[in-house]
Amino acid sequence: MTSPIRLLAMAGLLALPACSPPPIRIDVGKAADGRMQAHLSQDWGFIIPRREAPCIREIALHSVETPYGNPIWQARRAGDDTQCTPLSTIILGAPPPGFAQTGPLPKTLRGPYLLTIRGIGFGDRVVSLAP
Repeated sequence: MTSPIRLLAMAGLLALPACSPPPIRIDVGKAADGRMQAHLSQDWGFIIPRREAPCIREIALHSVETPYGNPIWQARRAGDDTQCTPLSTIILGAPPPGFAQTGPLPKTLRGPYLLTIRGIGFGDRVVSLAP
């Protein structure tokens, strides 16, 4: 027979949040100027949702044929690699303040691509850049 203390201890362990950060949620749409933008968030709440801007180190756009390979476009936080920047919105092809891009976003992109966001947590989403 299981003791009440053991049951309470097991319930307490189940109530503890995981040690890994929550995934980064990516919602994609068009900005007012027609460029593709992504809204970023993370839910740090355990019982009650608590959405916050994720702390980001790298933004990359990959071909869906070679996901996680060499990116087509990439922006990384400039300077110390251990730091990150809280971001709630990004414009694809325009590095956020404090980020450096590997090169301009090619103008001939059409098909689906994989957008990856890394920092404290990770998120990815297939996006289409067709006009």
